[in-house]
This record gives sequence, structure tokens and C-alpha cells, in this order.
Amino acid sequence: MIPKASAVLGVPIDDVSLNEAVSDILEMMAAFHQDQRLRHVATVNVDFITNVLSWRFKKTRHPELMHILRQADMVTADGMPLVWASKWLGAPLKERVAGSDLSPLLVAACEQEGKSIYFLGGKRFEMTAYRAARILQQQHPGLKIAGIDSPWVHVAGEPLAQSDEADQQIVEKINASGADLLFIAFGSPKQEIWFDRNRHRLKVPVTIGVGATFEFMAGTIARAPEWMQRTGLEWMFRLAQEPRRLWKRYLVDFVKFGLLVWPSVFFYRYEALKRRFKKKTLSTLHESQTLRQPSGNFHKHVFLPQKLLASEMQTLLKDIQLSRTPPSMIVFDFSGVRDLTAGGIGTLIRIWQRLKTDRIPLAAAGFNPRVRRLLMVNRLMDYFFPEDANIFPSKTGSVNVSHPTSFDYALQPISGDIVHFRLAGVFDTFQAAKIDYDALLQNIGDRDCILDLSMLSYIGSSGLMLLLNVSKSILSHGKCFVICHSQKNVRQLLQMAGLNRLFVILRDVTAAKKFIHEVRRGTTGDAFIETAAQDI
Repeated sequence: MIPKASAVLGVPIDDVSLNEAVSDILEMMAAFHQDQRLRHVATVNVDFITNVLSWRFKKTRHPELMHILRQADMVTADGMPLVWASKWLGAPLKERVAGSDLSPLLVAACEQEGKSIYFLGGKRFEMTAYRAARILQQQHPGLKIAGIDSPWVHVAGEPLAQSDEADQQIVEKINASGADLLFIAFGSPKQEIWFDRNRHRLKVPVTIGVGATFEFMAGTIARAPEWMQRTGLEWMFRLAQEPRRLWKRYLVDFVKFGLLVWPSVFFYRYEALKRRFKKKTLSTLHESQTLRQPSGNFHKHVFLPQKLLASEMQTLLKDIQLSRTPPSMIVFDFSGVRDLTAGGIGTLIRIWQRLKTDRIPLAAAGFNPRVRRLLMVNRLMDYFFPEDANIFPSKTGSVNVSHPTSFDYALQPISGDIVHFRLAGVFDTFQAAKIDYDALLQNIGDRDCILDLSMLSYIGSSGLMLLLNVSKSILSHGKCFVICHSQKNVRQLLQMAGLNRLFVILRDVTAAKKFIHEVRRGTTGDAFIETAAQDI
């Protein structure tokens, strides 16, 4: 059963208490031995939210981090402002579950259950990981320390090209240790990105990003008194300790979070007040239909209720899971929805992600203007309307959206000396691992390459590493590597990874071909690139 979750500014946060989180993580460890699926736990604070979101409703500042958080197996509220926001949105979280509180409880639980922990990251020169492990070993004599490592890792810029080999060495150490739980303390978003790009080769049941927790464990940074933690004033204590480093971050975080959260809170309160004034009760029942196709496959058409509640979404998942034969597609129909609660939409995202993990094609129907406004103020337009989605207007004026689930790539010669390389779909870690890098370079051969990203909606750190190495190999042979037709989301991913200035990014294939021919004639200059890329 998927736990209830509250969607706060587009991020689903699980409604769990501190003790429930510990119990659920232990269950995740046990489940790994049955299905061999890694679990990821993220503890999200206000800084996460402000780093992920842009000021625009329909744009995400850090698409990769948002993608990772939405597909995490557990996301907890590491900050009282998130708990308060969930209450304002009508779906209150039980309590704050901070990484610095969760980690010591997990350590005690692992000692009791005989589970081992691997410590990765922390401040290298201060040896916080080693000091934290030593102190914990003294406090918990029966604790199994699987290993400790504080390596250098890169998640942005040109060093990404050499990161795969370094990552492999780190992963081999972790896997050889036989750890049951991995603490990663690289800081956000580095720890989340590093895990995501290595999740296909890690063999640790559960991984959790713990940020500065090693420093608290080692005693190099003191925790605020409990009354300050309960009342949401821990930031003042931290600020007094490190004013030069934290004052700007806290100022930006509080101002930006406050300005971003109020539109969704106001909209929710306005809709609740309007219903109360009209004394209108919304139905919380849903129904589903099974539509059989001539081929024998069938689509499951699920009509969502007028009021989307977390409990109803959990019942919905149970109904889907009871099907003996997996449907060829599941269609969620929003045409009857009048109220999107934070709890209902957060739990629906959890269900959506579970179905995507099971590789079931998904579609959504009945997006009327009202529902689209609700999604926009809740920062979910990018989730339900990705750039690679197939959008079909219906006769009633609503919109239907089909979400592609497959990834594809193709190489096709344009001319004798230029090859067209096209990527389509979601280029995540698992898809990047399936591409034979040497075979790809061999197929490109001694030719110029135009990379067409018109059908690519997402590319993770692993995919960026592959593209960076492909481009370096091609350029080292005196050939051109040009990117064209990149979507806004992909361009933002390149920018956040610090790679946008390392590639030539042009408007379309025609501009790319012209650029390559100009290079061959030796007449290309900065003015041409600026002109060709003016609409990017």
C-alpha cells in the first residue's frame, strides 16, 4: 500500500511520523531481498523546494532534482514550514521528520535488527564521516559499520566526463561491504543526483541522503534545543552558528518559499470557502471501466472523484492491483474533478510513479480549464503535461494527454559525412546503462554528428555523461558535434549541469547542417552561432 502524501509545491511528501518512517525503512530493507529493487529516501527542507522551483508556474528550475524527488520511495518533511504549508493546504502532515532526527533512530534500529550501515560523504578534510561512525560505534557497541568513505564526486561541468570510472570504484566498495543501509552526505542536490545516476549498479537495499547529519553526529555542529526544533526556529540557531555562510541562503529560502506557496494556499482556501458558502458537498466516490480491445488487451479507464482525497486514491490503487491481468494502458479521467486536495494529488503522484515503475502506459483525460488552473497553482503542470506528451483536444473543450513510457534512439546518415543522432522519451539512468557506448561511437564513425533532441523530454546525469563523452570523442577526431531542437526542459537540465556552454546548441537540423558546412569552409564565427541560436 502506498502511504498518503501531501503535494507541497509539486513535491509529494509522505504523511508519516518519525517512528513510522523508521518502521517503513526496515520493511524496505526486508522487501529488497524479495524483489531486488533499491529504495530511496529523501528528507526535503525549504532549501530543496526553492532550489527545485523557478518563479514561473509552468517552469522547473532544477528538473533533475524534481524528477528524483517525485520518484523517491519516501519523501519526508525536514522542516516545519513544509508541515505548516501542508496544514494550510488542507492535508496536514503528522510531524516533521528531519534527517538529523531520523538517522540516529535508524542507527539504533539497525543495531537491534543486526543491519549494517555504510557512511558515504561528509567533509573530507574534517573526516566527519569517520568521526561520526566512531562516536556511534561507542554509543551502539552492537552496530555494524559496513564501510566509510569520503570521496570527491562531481555532478556538474566538464569533470562529468571522467566521473563514471570514479563512481564505479565507489560503488564497488559499497557493494562489496554488503551494507543494508547507505547514508550519503554530499549535500543537496549532489547526494540525490549521485545516487540516481548509480542506482542501476548499487546493491544496497535503502539509501538516504542525510546532508549535514554527519556533522551533528560527530559533534562539529551543535543541534538546536528541542523547543526550537518543535517551533520551527532551528534556523535561528544554525544562523547564529554560521552567519556568514547561511544568512543569504536563509533569506532567499524564506522569501522565495513564502511567495511561491501562497498562490496554492489562497486558491485552496478560496475554493473551500466557496463550497461552504454554496453548501455544496462533493462526491468522493470513483468508478472504473475496463475497455477491451480487439487484440485482447484492455484499457482501464478510471473516473476520478469530484473531490480528490488521499484515502480514495489508496482505494483506487488497491482496485488496480487486484486486476489479474495488467492493463495495456490506464487512463485517469479528470473530467469530474472539482477539488484537487494536496493529499489527493500527492497520493495520486505516488500511484502514478508506481505504475510507471511497473512500465504500464499511462494517459490522462478530461483536463478542463478548472483542473488545469488547479494543477498550475500546485506546480504540477510539468508533471501531467510533459513536453513529449501527446495532447489531444476533446469535443467538450477539455484536453487528453498520453504519456510515452519508452525511450528510443536512432542513427541515420544525412549525407556521406554527417550522421543524424535522435533521442526520444525519458533518458534516465536505466536507459543510459543499456546503451553500448563503444558500439555507438563505431556507428557514428569518422563523421560529423547532429544530435536531435526534439522528442526528448528528460535526460539525467548519466545521460549527460554519455553525451559529453560522445561529443569529446567526436571533437577529438576533428569532427563537429551539434545539438538542435532541444526542448525547454532539456535546455534547463543542461544549464543546471553547467554543460550548456560546452555544446553548440542550434535551432534546427537545417541550422546545424549550415553550421557544419561553414566550419568545413573555415568561415564560421561567433556571429553565426548567435544568429543560428537566436530562437533557442
